[in-house]
Amino acid sequence: MVEEAIIHQIKERTDIADTIGQYVTLKRRGGNLLGLCPFHNEKSPSFTVNTAKNIWHCFGCGEGGNIFQFIMKIENLSFPETLKMLGERAGIAMADLMGGKEHRKEEGLFQILLEAQGIYRELLSHARAQEYIKKRDLNEVSIKTWNIGYTGPKGQFIASRFKGRYSEDLLVSSGLFISTPNGLIDRFQDRLMFPILDLQSRVVGFGGRTLGDDSAKYINSPETPVYHKSNFLYGLAQTKQDVKTEGCLILVEGYMDAVGLHQAGIKPVAAVLGTALTIPQIKLAERFTDKVFLCFDADEAGRKAARRAAEVVPHTKVELRVIRLKDAKDPDEFVKKFGAAAFDLAKEDSLPLLRFLVESALEQIGPIEKAFSWSGEDKAHVVKEVKALLAGQDEIVKSEYVTWLANTLHVDADLIKNRFFSYGSLRVNVGTSYTGTPKQDKYHKLERGILGILLSEVTLRADYLDQLPEDDIEDVDHKKIIHILRSQPTALLEDLMNTVEADLSKKMADLVMILHVADRKLFLEESLNALRKRIRDRKIDAIKQTIKQLEKLGDFDKLTQAQNELSKLKKIL
Repeated sequence: MVEEAIIHQIKERTDIADTIGQYVTLKRRGGNLLGLCPFHNEKSPSFTVNTAKNIWHCFGCGEGGNIFQFIMKIENLSFPETLKMLGERAGIAMADLMGGKEHRKEEGLFQILLEAQGIYRELLSHARAQEYIKKRDLNEVSIKTWNIGYTGPKGQFIASRFKGRYSEDLLVSSGLFISTPNGLIDRFQDRLMFPILDLQSRVVGFGGRTLGDDSAKYINSPETPVYHKSNFLYGLAQTKQDVKTEGCLILVEGYMDAVGLHQAGIKPVAAVLGTALTIPQIKLAERFTDKVFLCFDADEAGRKAARRAAEVVPHTKVELRVIRLKDAKDPDEFVKKFGAAAFDLAKEDSLPLLRFLVESALEQIGPIEKAFSWSGEDKAHVVKEVKALLAGQDEIVKSEYVTWLANTLHVDADLIKNRFFSYGSLRVNVGTSYTGTPKQDKYHKLERGILGILLSEVTLRADYLDQLPEDDIEDVDHKKIIHILRSQPTALLEDLMNTVEADLSKKMADLVMILHVADRKLFLEESLNALRKRIRDRKIDAIKQTIKQLEKLGDFDKLTQAQNELSKLKKIL
């Protein structure tokens, strides 16, 4: 973990105009610097650098942030990688960035893992490994591209090659060796080895495929100081440029699937390392593309992996689609049987992830085209299944599938909607969220203006921040910013931007850069009054909806209660 003081030191020693000027030709206009945006094609400059606030923003594509976010985006680097790059430019040693002892340990682990990769490559000449390579039709280009190796037969340990040069604790920490009363032994034995690389092409771990009869066909490196499997995608280090060029990433389950597709000419591929797709993995993919195709095995494990992938949907802007392969157990077998052209056709026929999951749920009952004729029990079961599948998804997404299900099953949409959104006993609650269509434009602009002022004016936060009705704010990012401001009420804008994800930092820059208000206090007071009025109006609309439902049900006791609440609210303000 890099200390906050080091981050501040890097920021203080980095001139935002000079650094961005190495990538963009900037010309002064008023108090800002202007240039052509490097992140989208434009003829008229809309890329702006504000040196006073140490932020940048493009009014054309909406990108923005501080100097760290700029380097992360333009160089496709993580935050630690960006700190290293800017730290070196600022004359700050890597040992200072990471802490000397921690850095030395990591460097030692990387060296051990790199040496092991070289040894495994040497041992690949063993007849046992060559037999398997021939069986799987792996060519020399693939072996070299992926640095595939072999451990040697069981009982032939490579641990002896490291003894005396590294401490036993460090060797065990690498994940390659296990400590026993008789000394170190290899964790991986009689296995084809697949090195796992980080985006800097450093070996961080391995996956091993047994060539014998071990019950575990594949095993992976355990969690180590440099390897956390949920944070990596196998092969992305080798294919990231192909991903950027082709505008998509194909994610598969296994090492051989990735290698097989790549050898067949399908280049933008990576594997999820035998785990369900995780949020860190999809965030890694986001750095290179906005479209990801899932192509998992055609078995129950593959279907479960696809279902669990739905959990990342609310956390990403990436479009997730599913490639369906027929007459093959996995992608590697498919391209061997039918070729790359057939795979491309299957890719063109892909479905959005959620649509795939919903259709799969229906297909468990029978053909979708006959769903209208199913029994009431089957239809109720499907609605329950789909509701569970879409748990955690955006309400608008759920509404779309309510309509689709209603049309497919020939069931009244209101019945499905009641199941999906759980109206329950229709109790009167003046705090109920309004589910209609609010006047977003007006209030959204007010929210943006208020937050833009509070982000840039630390002195105004004490008087106005607590007056913001956080629970009633429309925009999810706005809610996050309010929470951050309340947790760090005296922090400067550029310091706040260092503590959040790139997308939120971009939003902060956007809010500040578009701010043009003469009397900021007057704007805050009038805008907050307007938001308070909106709360009242929403409560009124929510109760009106409740009244309509109660009138249909004929529940006159609750109807009277709701009408009384409505009268009280109308007298407020």
